[in-house]
Amino acid sequence: MRIVCQTGEVIDVSEPLEGSRFRGLNLHRAILERVSFEGVVFESCNLRSALFALSSGVDARFIGCTLVLAGFQAADLRGAWFEASDAYSCDFTGANLAGARFVSTRLELASFRGCSLDGADLTKTDLAGALLEGALYTPKTRWPAGFDPTACGAVLVGEQQEIFGFLVDGEAPPDGE
Repeated sequence: MRIVCQTGEVIDVSEPLEGSRFRGLNLHRAILERVSFEGVVFESCNLRSALFALSSGVDARFIGCTLVLAGFQAADLRGAWFEASDAYSCDFTGANLAGARFVSTRLELASFRGCSLDGADLTKTDLAGALLEGALYTPKTRWPAGFDPTACGAVLVGEQQEIFGFLVDGEAPPDGE
């Protein structure tokens, strides 16, 4: 597979992308829209301004990565793990972040508008200036101590409600519904 960057750089990676491990790659402004990177581990990678819109990154790991200005709009990031990464001004608008974990990750000015945060763990993050208008969360979502998500525009929803087509409890509806 070839990863093309907006800078004109092309990076050849082994196929399939799912389950791969990348360490120390410069993927600045990489275009990874509408691709599956499920289970991929990005470690110490430069993903500044990378585009992941409409992609599937279920159980992906971002460890020690630069994700400043990266775009994850409408991406499926269920169970993704962001650890010791810089996601300043990252755009998660409309993404499914159910069960995602953010550990020691900088999320200042990040946009979570309209995304699903069901069961996400944001306890060890800096959410200063984060945009949460319309973000949906459940009682299982964990926030930093003293943080009031509703004051920032996030909406608390019930355990069994459907969130933008993603069921909070992870079960599909019975046939015919």
